[in-house]
Amino acid sequence: MARERSNDPVEQILEGLGVENASNTGASDAAVDDILAGLGLQSDPVPTARPAQKPAQPRQQAAKPAAQPKPAARPKAAPQPKPAQARPVNAPKAQPRPAEKPVPARQEPVQEATGEIRLGDVFGAAPARPAEKPARHTPAADTAPTREAAKPAGRPSLEDSLTLDDEFTRFFTESVAVVPDEQEETERVSLWQRLRKGRAAKHDSSGDTVMLPEREEAMEATGEINLRGAVGEIKLKVAPQRVEAYSEEEDATRPIELDRDDREPDDRTGGRPRLFGSREPEDVDEEPVQSTEYETLEDGPAVQTKLESAGANLSLRVALTGVLGVALLYLGMSASLAGVPAPAPIDPAMAPGAFLAVNLILLLAALVVNFPTLASGLTGLAKNPNPDTLATFAGLGALVQLAACLIAGKAWDPSAVTLFAGPAVLLLAFNAAGRRMMNGVISRNFQAVTSGLDREAAYLVHNRELTARLAAGTGEPDPALLISRPTELMRGFMRQSFSARPGDALARKLAWGQLAAGVVALIGGAVIGKSALTAVSSLAGTLCLAAPVCATLVSAVPSLMLQKSASRVGAVVPGWSAQEELGSANMILVGARDLFPAGCVRLHGIKTFEKERIDLAILYAASVLVKGCDTLRDVFLAIIQNKTEMLFPVENLTNEPGLGFTGWVQNNRVLVGNRELMRKHGVDTPSRDYESRYTRGGRELVYLAVSGRLFGMFLVSYKANPSTRRVLHRLHGRGISVLVKSDDFTLNSTLVSQVYSLPEGCIKVLEASDLAALAPATAYQPASDGCMLHIGSFASFVGGMDAAAGAVAAESSANLVQAVSVGIGCLMAVLLAFTGGLVGLALPAMVLYHAAWAALTLALPLIRKY
Repeated sequence: MARERSNDPVEQILEGLGVENASNTGASDAAVDDILAGLGLQSDPVPTARPAQKPAQPRQQAAKPAAQPKPAARPKAAPQPKPAQARPVNAPKAQPRPAEKPVPARQEPVQEATGEIRLGDVFGAAPARPAEKPARHTPAADTAPTREAAKPAGRPSLEDSLTLDDEFTRFFTESVAVVPDEQEETERVSLWQRLRKGRAAKHDSSGDTVMLPEREEAMEATGEINLRGAVGEIKLKVAPQRVEAYSEEEDATRPIELDRDDREPDDRTGGRPRLFGSREPEDVDEEPVQSTEYETLEDGPAVQTKLESAGANLSLRVALTGVLGVALLYLGMSASLAGVPAPAPIDPAMAPGAFLAVNLILLLAALVVNFPTLASGLTGLAKNPNPDTLATFAGLGALVQLAACLIAGKAWDPSAVTLFAGPAVLLLAFNAAGRRMMNGVISRNFQAVTSGLDREAAYLVHNRELTARLAAGTGEPDPALLISRPTELMRGFMRQSFSARPGDALARKLAWGQLAAGVVALIGGAVIGKSALTAVSSLAGTLCLAAPVCATLVSAVPSLMLQKSASRVGAVVPGWSAQEELGSANMILVGARDLFPAGCVRLHGIKTFEKERIDLAILYAASVLVKGCDTLRDVFLAIIQNKTEMLFPVENLTNEPGLGFTGWVQNNRVLVGNRELMRKHGVDTPSRDYESRYTRGGRELVYLAVSGRLFGMFLVSYKANPSTRRVLHRLHGRGISVLVKSDDFTLNSTLVSQVYSLPEGCIKVLEASDLAALAPATAYQPASDGCMLHIGSFASFVGGMDAAAGAVAAESSANLVQAVSVGIGCLMAVLLAFTGGLVGLALPAMVLYHAAWAALTLALPLIRKY
């Protein structure tokens, strides 16, 4: 019969291992201790040092019935231990930190009993080493003795708590530290890349690892889901109400896709209907590109497809309208110019009716192709203003003129009345070209946003209380702070891309002026020519002469230049509303690493106290600063030649902003910071007079304390980066102040201002309380508001701002030139109408007039620096 399971813990452990109880087999207490030691347990309550050993394999493998013989007295196999209860045997229990020993009183000043070395001495021959050769330090050892057991009575020896081998000693005595090249950061895979890979796996025919649920009947009967794949078969028990039934029409080969959360689509979009994404019904009518929005990562492919489709339609419209415009321009010149032959079947001298009919057909075809432009232009007079209105008036005026000529019949004189259909259609073609260029800019911006790179969204802080607090000392009367936070998606990207531009409202005003000038010319033509045909021709001529060629190009060209300039630094600025928001900022937040990149921090010397070893001082300080301080990291990496395997593991590293770092290294508490940090933790420091001998020439002191005693100090200095200097001075010229977040305890506002030769108040290094208040605003969010996306670097952040500022200035100047061109065109048309020269105006002269204004209008955005 099976023996009853004992309640004794030791007997349960022995039963789990398939071993009889010591009471039944006569095993001694030592045998029990060996078994407990094999499980990573100790019978002795006092922790003792234990040498590093190879991690034991999970005990459940040793407990399999097939692997061990069963005792004869046991009728049943020993039960298997549960995998969820397995613990690594070499994981030591957390020990409380011991209290630091008080600093012994000294009779003499600290500096009198010190050794000193300059940087040249560090890079040259080091002092003689002790004769003994300590064993190599093994940071991976997890079973370090506790501090109480490891520290003997009396003053502890730091060298006794470290183990340094010959290679480490030889490195500091023979090697010369060289600043290495910066290594590129490993590219991180974002959530968007994972989603795209998941969609690619959906269409992979070789996806053997895809596990699919079995038939619905099996799930309902057993409450289990069997997943089969290349890795084997897995049975999962599920609650009946959580099992979803699959219909027979459903594709049985599709992989299971998991949503980012369990919310319904309407909850994720705030109750708004989704126009794109995998959850959108198929019978929803297609909306214009302007109404689309990039609300979730799943919307990306659908939005990109729609942008590409709209771009293809615009390209076709440009091509067809351009061909029709050139054909109409040729026909118009053949009717009015003697040197241009007309096709024989439709010669205006022999068959004026056929000639006018062909012109009318071609013009109607062009208007049909550009029907969206006509509809947008007419509605823009009352609702949303847009530059399409100017080209729309020109096209409709040419249509009225052709209809009047057909009605007039033989009264139309080809040599006296010029047909303006050709210039009108060319205006529509250039209008479509501007739309196509803008669509390409938006499409490329969207491709950059959804490329999978990790980006940050720059946005204005709307918390006025926080902004005023951070701006204290900068002298900004109305601060507007621009900061960045990591995110996967920037809300409102498409809305900002198609936001209204300042040229749109101006275009509507110019269109009303164009129409008013046309009416005046109509009256003048009727008075001078005393005929309806002359009056209508004067109207058409005015509308075509006053309409600008670059109505849509004045915004498309600066946007294109902005997109190209920003993409070079990894930034994306969606549209005009984003550019305005960027331009309204007068403060920005950057990191200390942005101002002092690699090579801007220099180490001038190292000094130890009480004859401590310099190599240990370097190792202690490098272990802490390489892990914690982004600005001082490079200089210590240069000393150890990027051999980070020499560094000690640092436990419980804590940054005390403005003071320094505290941590535990090899059971010793290590402090790396300034004078205030040492005094805060009760460590004696040299006098101010003694420090002044080393801090001349803008040098800063970095103190190192180990186990409550001053161990050494490092002399560092900062120099300006030339490119950063130019950027900061350019920002200062635009009235933008810089706030700096830093974990470097040696940096302050005065130091940074002096290094970069800027007046006080232009740069402010934030204090610890300011950083704590700002932390939620800069923390990661899956979706964030913003006016610019960048890759997180200083060059990308400021480069995007500079490009946006250049685009705003370029578009504003181009709009001004265009407004002047329309005004001059209206004035010239009215004057020509009253003098009788507008009706017979030569088409080449009108084309050259428009070309000259187009070149002048676009020259300003093209030569502008972005």
